[in-house]
Amino acid sequence: MTIKRLLDREEWLIDSLSAKMGRREGRHLTDAVYCNVKAWGNARLGMAGYDLPKPDQASIIRMAIGIGLGDVIEAGFHHQVTTLSADDSSTGTIDIWYKGRRVVEIKCTWKSSNSTPEDSPHWMEQVAGYAARNLGDRKTATAELWIVHLGGDGGAMKCPVGHERPAVVAKRKDEDTGRMRMFCEECDTFYVAGNRNPEVRCWSKTWEREELLSLLKLQASRQAQLAEDIKNPDYLINGGKHLPPIRWGYQAQFECGSCHIRERIGCPGIDEPTGQEEASVLEAIQQ
Repeated sequence: MTIKRLLDREEWLIDSLSAKMGRREGRHLTDAVYCNVKAWGNARLGMAGYDLPKPDQASIIRMAIGIGLGDVIEAGFHHQVTTLSADDSSTGTIDIWYKGRRVVEIKCTWKSSNSTPEDSPHWMEQVAGYAARNLGDRKTATAELWIVHLGGDGGAMKCPVGHERPAVVAKRKDEDTGRMRMFCEECDTFYVAGNRNPEVRCWSKTWEREELLSLLKLQASRQAQLAEDIKNPDYLINGGKHLPPIRWGYQAQFECGSCHIRERIGCPGIDEPTGQEEASVLEAIQQ
């Protein structure tokens, strides 16, 4: 028996998945949420006729899993609904338009199921943007986030009753085994192993009308600034200091480390927040 790794087949499979992800045309709501320099770079490369660099294999596979799960979850709902902003003409895609009144965004992640939407403010900015676009004459709007956690809670040891885990977990001797074990000081119960299997968490958030109208105004101003930057001849691909400045996004948190066009446009990226970024949308609309 001979076992052989098929490298050419792997390359073909990843290329096929990458092609199915598609290339987004025009301005999108997420351009006003994620890194403005990345959005500028994608636009400039496309205008110059370059093929955009492919995302890394891990990103492609995660996107494929998310799309596949989305196809199953969205069955029977009005889904993949394209919206158009009257303020800036950018598009956005609603995963599910639930019962004709509520926006639902689906995410697929390796983040722990113990996390909450507040741990992913970029997701909340995105879903808030969709809710704002579909506010109508309502005084409030509620949107939902359905999250598939591929690795469950990562198997982290936890209190079986559900008490919050402290930074330093106490240990004591288990009289049955003679071993030192972690335990919860609130209920005096030994910790149990978490779950590494996929789990689903569904969350909702409600915004006041004033918050969402402020959000629309802020996102429209970001789209206008991006359009100006794209047309500005002083900003150059591989221009080093002649790249547009970082104006918004989550560069230090995760974007720079996984950016697939960073090298192509000559962007140095950042490892720590510089203070140059604007406040997040959710913080800004609450001020």
